[in-house]
Amino acid sequence: MLQAECRNSQPRADDAHSRVVGVQQGLWTVPSNQVFLRYNFSVPEDEPVPTLFNYTICYWIRGERAASLFTHVSYAVSDLDANNILLYQGHDRLLAFVNGVYQRVPQAREFPFVPGVWHHLCHVVEEENYAVYWGGKEFVSGKLAGVPGAPLNGSLVIGQEQDRFGGHFDKYQVLFGEIGQLNFWDRTLPLAEIGKMASCGWSGRGNVFSLDTADMEVVGNVSDTRVELGHFCKETPHYAVLSERLTFQAALAQCRVLGGTVPAPSSSYDNDILLKNAEPFMDSCAPGSNWKYWLGIAHKEENDTWISVESGEEAQYLNFAKPYPMRSNLFQCVVLLDDGTWANHRCSLKKCAICHLPTPGVLYLRGFCFDSDCQRKFRVAEYFGGRLVFRGHEDLFIFWSEGDEAWRLHDIDRNVSVARTEQVGRNSYPVGTHRWVAVEQVCDMQKGSVFEMILSTCTDDLFVCSSGDCIERNLRCNLWNDCSDGSDEENCDVVAIGSSYQPHLPPRGPTDAALTLTPTVTLSRIAKIDEIAMSVTLEFFTTLAWRDERLSFQHLTPGKETPVPATQADRMWIPDFQLLDLEGGQPKVLDEKVMITTANNATLPAFNSIERDLTYPGTENDLTVTRQFIAKFACSFNLHTYPFDKQECSINLQLSRAYQDRVSFSLEGWTGTYTGPEELALYTVKGVAFRSTDDARTELSLGFELHRRQGVILLSTFVPSVLLLLVSWAALFLKDLNVSANLSLTNLLVLYTLFSNLLRSVPDTAAVKMIDIWFFFAISLLFLNIMVIIFLDYVAGFFLNAQTGTSPKDTSLEKIRERIMSLYRSAIPFAFLAFNVSYWWLVVFVFK
Repeated sequence: MLQAECRNSQPRADDAHSRVVGVQQGLWTVPSNQVFLRYNFSVPEDEPVPTLFNYTICYWIRGERAASLFTHVSYAVSDLDANNILLYQGHDRLLAFVNGVYQRVPQAREFPFVPGVWHHLCHVVEEENYAVYWGGKEFVSGKLAGVPGAPLNGSLVIGQEQDRFGGHFDKYQVLFGEIGQLNFWDRTLPLAEIGKMASCGWSGRGNVFSLDTADMEVVGNVSDTRVELGHFCKETPHYAVLSERLTFQAALAQCRVLGGTVPAPSSSYDNDILLKNAEPFMDSCAPGSNWKYWLGIAHKEENDTWISVESGEEAQYLNFAKPYPMRSNLFQCVVLLDDGTWANHRCSLKKCAICHLPTPGVLYLRGFCFDSDCQRKFRVAEYFGGRLVFRGHEDLFIFWSEGDEAWRLHDIDRNVSVARTEQVGRNSYPVGTHRWVAVEQVCDMQKGSVFEMILSTCTDDLFVCSSGDCIERNLRCNLWNDCSDGSDEENCDVVAIGSSYQPHLPPRGPTDAALTLTPTVTLSRIAKIDEIAMSVTLEFFTTLAWRDERLSFQHLTPGKETPVPATQADRMWIPDFQLLDLEGGQPKVLDEKVMITTANNATLPAFNSIERDLTYPGTENDLTVTRQFIAKFACSFNLHTYPFDKQECSINLQLSRAYQDRVSFSLEGWTGTYTGPEELALYTVKGVAFRSTDDARTELSLGFELHRRQGVILLSTFVPSVLLLLVSWAALFLKDLNVSANLSLTNLLVLYTLFSNLLRSVPDTAAVKMIDIWFFFAISLLFLNIMVIIFLDYVAGFFLNAQTGTSPKDTSLEKIRERIMSLYRSAIPFAFLAFNVSYWWLVVFVFK
């Protein structure tokens, strides 16, 4: 039979009520190891000690603050087994010792602990299995470590963690808050019973131990109350009363930065709750006036209705006192009177405000030297001197000090204020960005040091305006003021350059090797082709990509390139190179820009930092410098196959010799393109690609081919010359050789003129060109035509004169001349065909 050591009176049992005990509570309560409740299990000496192998422990718990070891329940069997059962939490994890052994099961999930909120927990041990239920549902479960068994001859302590049997407490390993319905069963409770307790439907008295009935030893300042069964599940609105007089718009803004809204009661019950929260502050808000607090209701003129400012919907509940609401365009806002009724008033006048805050509502303090993320969390918890108190989740809180008219950051554990605000108005709040003065040595700062901190509701994925408002991070530095104070467009430097950065030194490559540059050359326009001077004028872009591990970047947008301002680019190392084979001096730089082309591996700053912009490491993101040039390059024209020639030109560049093998081109990833029109006036651009160089590590050559367009040449040169040859050949059919000779001679002169004009547009060269061969053949053929005509005319005249001494025509000689002319006329097409076959075969197959 179990017996308890009874040192106090037996608590009164009542199934409709539950006992709630509280320890280490209060804003100014310094942690102590002398505040706890203790219950000792005892067994008669002649009876064996009962040992539990299957059991359940359930309780409701509400913490005022967190700690590195926040004790729930401590059960010790002996000095050596002081942690036979220890249920506790560390910041955001539930932790436990069961069977005297640390259990890894509870820490598998993050526990959403919220100070000031009731949590229902059940720990169920079933021989080799262990499960934790939160809010009536299974939270974590797994295998149980250690030898099973909980002997029932130990000491159960609430409020402290036992390092030895029944004592040896540490004031920093305690419970800060309240616990109720603590019950201990010698069986595993089914899920239905656990769920019933979590929904406040059953008091659930344990058959091994029940806080509601146990007579416990009480040490120190322990609160002991009885509450209704539904107390733990009751949801009540959280209101923060502001006694400062504000305009309606200022009240909306102040509630917004606190994470809440100006309330708009939707029922008489809501209105009564609101009035009850405001009543303690009625005398301090506008003394002597019954017009007290703004409500979140405004008049909509379009349809003459009253709407909720938060939802924009028509208010379904109105509580205006007669003769209100007054019909006037001046009275558009609603005020709560001291008796709970309403009146409409001017929005520009100043009244006190009440903010409806969410539960849980969290504010984050950044800029202090916290050791964990949990420590930076604060909440609007209570009042001190009629002003709001911002209570930290652990050992700090912020309160208004009337003596020095400043907000003070107070350390509960040390019972000292560590910092105060500098230059704030009496009606201000610590929300937003403020300058603080250290009043004690703190955070490696001497007393009197000034530093900045930010208090806001903004989570890490949002940007914090100096006013405390929150905006989406993608609105930061977008050339538009999205914060009301314009702070989102301040400090918009893209590149973070450290004080030790040396811009004359190139960055190191991976594994401390030489830096590699990835080149891209884009030929955008061929401005001029000068065949006489053998040069080409080109407009092109060069892009070099690299990474600099000494830099970090901010305000980047994934999927978009981010320009680096010239003021920052001038302070960075930028790769340099020279253009080779220039004709006529230096190139002209039309534009130069430095870009960040990626947005990889974004990291948040440390949780203590007031800078909330994402940081992108230089080792993971590419920098590029793009220069736009217009330059005249020498190009060696090979006119041997003119006008069927193709010319090969190139853009050549070389890295600066000053780099001394510290910088080189990469061996892959090169990109060369032509974005201009492929068809030019006289050429077609083809074959744009990188060419091999003597040293591919430091030299680059983007070549391209200029294929001459034959259409113009064919129409302006070949077709006219063929037509002249046809005319000359047709003249051979005339009876009068004098006329034939005149036509052939005229054709010869015209063809030579055509040839001479063409030569003026072609560079002087000793090489015999294909067009020279064509004209040589055509001129030779015309010359042969003339010579044949002269020969036939001369021979015929010679023989006739030799026979008669006169000039009569002899029929036989005439026939011979006609025969020779006929043979010659027939031979010309074959000669022309043979030449063309050879000529065009060379053009098409040999010279391609």
